[in-house]
Amino acid sequence: MQRDDVKVVGHASRLDILGKRIDLKNLVVTGAGGTLTGSATLTPKDLRADIRGSGVNLSAFSHALGLARHTLEGTLNVDANVHLQEDASSGYVSVSLGDGSVMGLEGIALSARSTFQDSRVSGGGQLTITDLGAVGADWKGKVDGNPLELAAWKRAIGSANINADRVSLAGLEFRLKNQGVDSVKGKATLNLRVNREDPEELPTVYFVAGTQGLDVGFHTEDKKTEERKDYRVRELDVQTSGVINGTTGQTQASTRIYDQIGELASLSGTIDLELRRLLEANGRQALDMLSRAPIDARLAVPDRPLGQLPTDLRPSGFDGTVAADVRVRGSLSEPDVEVGVFGTALKPQSSRLAQPFDAIVRGRYIATSGDFDATAELKVKGRRVALGKSSGNASWAGIKAGRPLSEDWWQVGATLKLEDLPLEAFPPFSDNYVQAKLAGSLSAQRSKGKALVVASVKVKDPILDRVRLGQGSISFRSDNDRADATLRLSDAAGNLEASLRTGLEWVDLLPALDERASVRVDLSAKNYDAVVLQPFLDRMFTQVSGRVDGKFHAILRRRDTGPDTPGPAWTGTIDGSAKVREGVLQITTLGLELEDVRFAVTAKSDGVGTSVELSGLKAKVRSDIDNVEGTSRFYLTGLDLTRGAGWLRMDSVPLLLEGVNQGTGTGYATFRMEKIEEGMLLELNIPRLEARLPRSSSRSVYDVDDNPDIQVAQLLREPKRSSDEKPSLWLVPIKLGREVRVTRSDMEVYVRGEPTLRLAAKPSLEGFVELVPGGRIPALGKAFVIERGLISFDTGDPTDPHLNATASWRAGDNTTIYVDVTGTLKHAELGLRSDPPKPEPEIIALMLGGVSTTGEDQQTAAGADNAGGGTGSAAVNIGGGVAAIGLNELLADTPLGGVELRADATSKAAPSYTAAYRASSKVYFEGTYQAADNSGIDDTVKEGFTGTVDYRFLPNWSLRTQIGNTGTALDLIWQYRY
Repeated sequence: MQRDDVKVVGHASRLDILGKRIDLKNLVVTGAGGTLTGSATLTPKDLRADIRGSGVNLSAFSHALGLARHTLEGTLNVDANVHLQEDASSGYVSVSLGDGSVMGLEGIALSARSTFQDSRVSGGGQLTITDLGAVGADWKGKVDGNPLELAAWKRAIGSANINADRVSLAGLEFRLKNQGVDSVKGKATLNLRVNREDPEELPTVYFVAGTQGLDVGFHTEDKKTEERKDYRVRELDVQTSGVINGTTGQTQASTRIYDQIGELASLSGTIDLELRRLLEANGRQALDMLSRAPIDARLAVPDRPLGQLPTDLRPSGFDGTVAADVRVRGSLSEPDVEVGVFGTALKPQSSRLAQPFDAIVRGRYIATSGDFDATAELKVKGRRVALGKSSGNASWAGIKAGRPLSEDWWQVGATLKLEDLPLEAFPPFSDNYVQAKLAGSLSAQRSKGKALVVASVKVKDPILDRVRLGQGSISFRSDNDRADATLRLSDAAGNLEASLRTGLEWVDLLPALDERASVRVDLSAKNYDAVVLQPFLDRMFTQVSGRVDGKFHAILRRRDTGPDTPGPAWTGTIDGSAKVREGVLQITTLGLELEDVRFAVTAKSDGVGTSVELSGLKAKVRSDIDNVEGTSRFYLTGLDLTRGAGWLRMDSVPLLLEGVNQGTGTGYATFRMEKIEEGMLLELNIPRLEARLPRSSSRSVYDVDDNPDIQVAQLLREPKRSSDEKPSLWLVPIKLGREVRVTRSDMEVYVRGEPTLRLAAKPSLEGFVELVPGGRIPALGKAFVIERGLISFDTGDPTDPHLNATASWRAGDNTTIYVDVTGTLKHAELGLRSDPPKPEPEIIALMLGGVSTTGEDQQTAAGADNAGGGTGSAAVNIGGGVAAIGLNELLADTPLGGVELRADATSKAAPSYTAAYRASSKVYFEGTYQAADNSGIDDTVKEGFTGTVDYRFLPNWSLRTQIGNTGTALDLIWQYRY
């Protein structure tokens, strides 16, 4: 045989093929590498063979036979000397293959040996495939008849073992692609033992299998919506074992699932099979027999902390321990299912106040009858607080057919008994400091597509934010189409009643609100504690109390929303009114408490929208009389706030920062708000406001960061939740009027401007604030006059705006000193100059109460220094200035706090004393006493008094009048700064 360059030549002394007999003598094959020799005789009842082969190249041999290259490769060794016949067989067969490959699968190594003795056969073998694993086998048994006939092997008895060690599962996804499997990784180990002792029975099979590093990716797909969901199972391994009894047909199996922590779940059970019929049946018949076979299976999940469950199986938002037990009997076609779920110390992660609880849920369903029953038990601190029971019927045929639950093919009855159930066990109540115990019952029935639910519950000792609310009750009743609920609360002084009525529709296991029906809400209160409003005002107010009288009626309707109709899902109208008296509101961010709060709220609807008016607001803030009042009106379209307006007046109201008094505020403000496309526009107009600051704050406020050395084991604050919703924008333009000022006993600064505050995900401030010329600020014991000032919020950082300001001070020698501030608030730059111009050291000396040393004064001062008295005089003058500064500080918080004292000296060393007083924001008075020069240096310096009135009637214009025995003048001054 020759193909291409491969040639195989065989020689035989005899080759006889006649009828049913083949006779081959002295065969010798060359050309395929190695040698292959042998003789064989084959008849229907007899086989004699003696074959020797060593180093046979299968690639050359198979290619010469016509197979494509690389179809079969490797080096083959064979040694066989066997005589098989019906009465007595003997001999052996030994085969080995090295460096083999089959159809591209490389790294194959095979070795096998089998012996025959009479009717007995035994042997073993090993198959190894690189990167896939190894499989070994051994067998021992007895053949019933001639080994050349298949019937003899069908009645064989004996045993066989197959072992697979760390076989790679990669590539298995191609076989399971139609089942939604996308990827498979990991290793598998298998031990299979087959034993047969009676040739009339089927063999018994024992198996043990397991995985290592199993990683499976799969998906599910909804055929209707074509929605695909991907899943991943990893860090899990499976171990299974069992036996298939060939005699009885009973199959037992046990499977355990492990993760890195330990056993996650176990499944065990038995199924009785008619194995002979099952093997003879076709595919559909076999599946039907399997579904009807009797089974008894159990799935157990041992106690496992929720945080230690695999990621894909872990319920989010809870801590605690869970366990489960599921038992299935009957058959797969008509199961009898019992379920038990056990939760211990369950607690929501989002709440640090909710109490942990234990829960036990049990249920049973019998498919043959359709009957089911269930019980649920809730415990808090080891005491049962709720018990629920239910029973009913749901046909197994309806479940398998997926019939809608809104139809009448099922019915149920249930009761729930509350035994002082604490509300604080649940986050919505505990997080809002709501405490109460519920006692009562609830019953529900559903039959023939109709439902009835009735509940009567007592609310014992309700407490809201540490305020006792008396006693209460809840009643609820619903039929198939409507639901009514009423809450009643009463204390020693008053009562509250809230009722709700709406439509229902049963589209699932539980009812849902009928989207076509409206919701009616009625609320009435008579002399009841306003603390009931605390959950709704929690973000604004730390404390809410007072007495409420009022009545409200609301009709709510679900609106159609979509991409083209954004907005809230509900709309409606609200009518009613209420009054609050003896109220207390503590503002959360400021630590400011409003006492004796009184106001009225009125809501009126016109069929399109609702107007809500808050009128007569009066309150006291650290005062014996009302010092806060205001009113406002808001308009709602449906339930959506669209516009509003109002005003607020305050008188000497403390301005607090985190509870620390930073001064008092007196003034008046109005606001107007309107909904815009991107959010809400709130225009704030402040025509008049005086923020009066104390000379010094009673204490400072420090921003204390967390200490990195302290490890906190318990949650101290509510976790921040990320939200995918885009935060709404609040655009707040602020208009500062002509009467807005910041004052202190020694300071008065008028400000104006129109900054704009943008409140979004990141707050920002835009615009400017102008310091009105003429205002006065203290520095070094002197009153500096603001010549100009501009604060520009254009840096992108509201806390570091641009500064451009100039302030001036007139010294005793009529020198005007200017201080220029530029740069930003955090990186401000100061500059000093004077008119007439002087060097900076002299400017500083004048500010400290010293004398000028320029011109003629320099010569006089030099002469005095040469005489030994100049330095001392300068020291005395500066010391006097420093003393004046100390005296000004001493008078700061007295009735004379508005008086500025200065002690100056002339170039002749004759002292002068000045007292300046700010009579109003526009009028400034200054009186100077000049002492006579008694030193004999200059007898022209006489004792005298001068009074100056400075009237700043416009920002850039002032009228200055000077009278006295030392001179009289009248000046009209215009200043322009650029």
